[in-house]
Amino acid sequence: MLATLLAALVWTFPLPVHADPVVSATKTDALQVDNDSDTFADPGDTIRYTVTITNSGDMATANSNLNDTIDAHTSLVAGSIKSTPIARNDSYDAIGNVGITVPAGSGVLVNDNDPDGGSVSAIAAAGASANGGSFAIASDGSFSYLPPAGFEGADSFGYTIQDADANMDPATVFINVSDVIWFVDTSAGAGGSGVLGNPFNNLTGASGYGNAADDPGDIIFLYTGSGNYTGGITLKDSQKLVGQGATTSLAAVAGLTVPTHSNTLPSTGGTSPVITNSSGTGVALASGNLVSGLDVSNTSGFGLSGTGVAALTLSKLKITNSGTNGIQLNNLSGAAGFDSVTVDGSATRNVLIENNTGTTNVTVTNSSFKNAASEVGLDFHALGSANITFSVSGSSFYRNRSVQLKALAEDNSTINATINGSNTFEGDPAVTGNSGVDLDAVDLGVLIFDVSGNTFQPIRSQVINIFTSGGGTATGKVIGNTILGSSVGAGVRVVSEVTDVAGFNPGIVVQIDSNNISNVQGSGLAGIHVESRDGTGTVTGTANVQATINNNNVTINGADTVIQARANGGNTLCLNVTNNTAAGSATSPFSPFGSTHYIGNPVIPTNGPGNLTYQGYISGNLGGTWNANGNSPTLGSGNAGEAYIDGTQPTSGTCVTVP
Repeated sequence: MLATLLAALVWTFPLPVHADPVVSATKTDALQVDNDSDTFADPGDTIRYTVTITNSGDMATANSNLNDTIDAHTSLVAGSIKSTPIARNDSYDAIGNVGITVPAGSGVLVNDNDPDGGSVSAIAAAGASANGGSFAIASDGSFSYLPPAGFEGADSFGYTIQDADANMDPATVFINVSDVIWFVDTSAGAGGSGVLGNPFNNLTGASGYGNAADDPGDIIFLYTGSGNYTGGITLKDSQKLVGQGATTSLAAVAGLTVPTHSNTLPSTGGTSPVITNSSGTGVALASGNLVSGLDVSNTSGFGLSGTGVAALTLSKLKITNSGTNGIQLNNLSGAAGFDSVTVDGSATRNVLIENNTGTTNVTVTNSSFKNAASEVGLDFHALGSANITFSVSGSSFYRNRSVQLKALAEDNSTINATINGSNTFEGDPAVTGNSGVDLDAVDLGVLIFDVSGNTFQPIRSQVINIFTSGGGTATGKVIGNTILGSSVGAGVRVVSEVTDVAGFNPGIVVQIDSNNISNVQGSGLAGIHVESRDGTGTVTGTANVQATINNNNVTINGADTVIQARANGGNTLCLNVTNNTAAGSATSPFSPFGSTHYIGNPVIPTNGPGNLTYQGYISGNLGGTWNANGNSPTLGSGNAGEAYIDGTQPTSGTCVTVP
């Protein structure tokens, strides 16, 4: 009687899912025991049958059965049915330069099995992946994997499992590597490759980030380190530069989804690393960059700079003692965000954003601009056909040398400025030319503005200044601000001037409402000053100011008057002055005449009077008009005392209001 080791075999198994299954089976036999050594199967000999089941398609097959009937002249050797274990391919995700460490419970054996029902194990191994990474796999199926430095894409490595009978089956682990983080740590040793466990040790030098095979979109992480990061860094498009001082996790600030089993990313919330550059810019920007959680200090050039940058995010960033402007951006486009950014002590401006083309929208929140040594704290300059929209909220401006915040629209450009949300401004009353917010439109520039809800500590010159010339136009609101004084300027000053371009007509439509203004000391000006005038030279044109001045509380301390309006040269000025409260004393040559409300049309006979309209005006009776319009205190009637008109009387009419 012949005996077989395998007489019948039936099992069901899944395969990877892609396309139609193509299942086949083959059976071979071999003489295992040949008692008489004649190479023929004789009674008493033993034959082994081997069945191989193959799915040559790419789609899984389920509930497939194999039925095979053994020869009637054979009998089955008990316990002789053996099967090969089935190893199935595995897939994982990893971050570039970070890698994964996978425990046994999620390892390669989870989806492998032995149809016999026995246990399987992996053959421990270590080596290189298909694309030059490294792996190590343990017998329990746990493994670690690190992609090659800078790699992003598909990688793989093979492994083999075995059962208790030493039967084996191979499979492949596929790793999808996405995003790349380069690591830099000044406390690291030499020879780093920029990966998590072996970082570069500076931005420059033999072991510096400058040697990285980086790509656009990569992430660069700077540890706090043990010293400054020298030489500066030049970013590529969409790269993100993150320091250990970031206030949210590296993954959150960089917008990463951390794969399961990823090696742990460095913590954040520590001391910010410091970038310096004694021969240039600290951080040279490209389009789509993010910079967060670090300091840039003592650069000979700009702290941060970029030309033609499209989209930018800056957060938890401190820039100090730059050799020129702290931040300079030319032709910025798209959306840009400044959040928790401090710029301090720049040699010229702290921030300059200057565009002559394109459109940008800049949002500034919770930031600080202070101690610019010679010029402006935050400066927006639009030329050509540029369109700049910006908003500033929750931010502080402190003792910048000239203007704290300035916006200038030239040529055919447009600026839309929103300065509200509890900003604070503190100038230096002792510095000539030091002023608060200065918003200007010249040539054919267009200015739209909203200056609301801010607090201004004492400043030397104009606290809030709106100015147009040439054919520049401005429309906007100054509402709900607290102005605590100026030494030689107005609390709110609005001036449209014929100058620069012949035949063009500058104009301003403004609402000045619900401001608290105090301690204005500037001789020749006022708590609120509006004016439509000729400039120098012989340029022709007509300036036009439409001013609605309502619900303000104004206290002067030596300024000429509380609310002052001037016009000359046939230029147009319309006033709507209602429900304001005046206080304080004037010490000017006009005192006591016009110390509450003064109109000069003109102040002196220069180019003749303007075309002055006063909403609700009672002819020949400025004091009576003041009273009738709900202003206080009550003034004497007529043109005398604390309400006074120099020159030509206004006419009654209706002013244009801010939309």
